[in-house]
Amino acid sequence: MYQGSTTNELRALARRQYTYFRYGTNTPGNTIYAKFKNGVWWVLSQLRIVAANGLEEMECQAGKAADRVEEAATSANDRAGEEAHKAKDWVKEEL
Repeated sequence: MYQGSTTNELRALARRQYTYFRYGTNTPGNTIYAKFKNGVWWVLSQLRIVAANGLEEMECQAGKAADRVEEAATSANDRAGEEAHKAKDWVKEEL
């Protein structure tokens, strides 16, 4: 360095040297670790999307199942009422 360097220029040079020493490159985004980390985050985000879609589908199927259960319960209740009415009529006839 020549003697006319300012303090900020020297700090910037030291920062560049530190970055190169630490990451092996002047741009930390190009390191293997950074690329691996970005890849892992992408995979995790894709898994979150798939999980969210699966949750929506599960909620939809649960709603359909609840509707079927409600229909079956109503039908069973109606049949029980009819059978009770028949039994009542049969008892009236017998007496």
